[in-house]
Amino acid sequence: MDDSLSYAVILAVADAEGADPTDLSPLSDAIDPEALDLLLSKNESQVRFNYHGYTVTVDHRGVVNIESVNSKPSQGRKSVDAHRVMETAREGMSLVRSDGTFAFVNSAFANLFGYNRHELLGEHWTVLYHEGEAKRLEEDILPAVRETGYWSGETVRLTKHGEPRVTDHRLALTDEDVILCTATDITLDRTASGLDARDFDGMVDNMEESAFFTLDHEGYVTRWNEETGRLEGYEPCEILGEHVSKFFPDEDRDQGLPERLLETAKNQGRVTDEGWRVRNDGTQFWADMTMVASYDDAGTIRGFGTVISETSELSVSS
Repeated sequence: MDDSLSYAVILAVADAEGADPTDLSPLSDAIDPEALDLLLSKNESQVRFNYHGYTVTVDHRGVVNIESVNSKPSQGRKSVDAHRVMETAREGMSLVRSDGTFAFVNSAFANLFGYNRHELLGEHWTVLYHEGEAKRLEEDILPAVRETGYWSGETVRLTKHGEPRVTDHRLALTDEDVILCTATDITLDRTASGLDARDFDGMVDNMEESAFFTLDHEGYVTRWNEETGRLEGYEPCEILGEHVSKFFPDEDRDQGLPERLLETAKNQGRVTDEGWRVRNDGTQFWADMTMVASYDDAGTIRGFGTVISETSELSVSS
């Protein structure tokens, strides 16, 4: 990615406009980009010029300030300063308009999902989700944000190349009806073989010896340990973001058993079921499965911890 000061100017103005950088007028119409980069690399000074309706100030440290020529100075600085704070953050941050499109993404956010910033600006947030997870946000999470002003939890998103990313996800509604989103990649934490029993109070003893995985609030896999991989036959990259129903025979899925178990665990705190489960290679095995619900401090369901163990040597081919 271009890290020159001249390109930083283009990105700053594009962010303020909510536009693709390629849609802006050429920077060379306002100033020689090469001269700008060269001047500030050799002098501890700053340069001020007008570009695309903004007064731009750039200093040798790479700090870009822009102020709309047609707005009051305080209004222009307020927007730009907010973007500067977000741009320096190490965690991924974005702003989503009321129509669901990205008005701003910082470099950390774009890099997390394998995009250049301009590729996400103006795109709808659903570009980062598989259909089931997008539906959960539309129907459950976003209404909660509108009602309470805030939400936090774990979601499974997709990179530009379709790879799953488990993120610690926080949403806050601003006074301008824009949603501030922060994202931290916790995929490695959720796929590590090590297990922290504090994640789910009341789980059975000796979890280290059991296959253990976690689900988000709709039943999509967000964590996968090595023992589960050996039992079910999936690598983490194959199963993250898939629904728990994938482990059940067709007849159980047709009868809605996975959804009933999730609903029971949500309402009663936990549920245990014994029955046939399906491996990646299609073979079935008899297993005992226990789901325990996890809630945040506000009582909102965050997801489920699940322990599964084979209770018989009996197995069949599907």
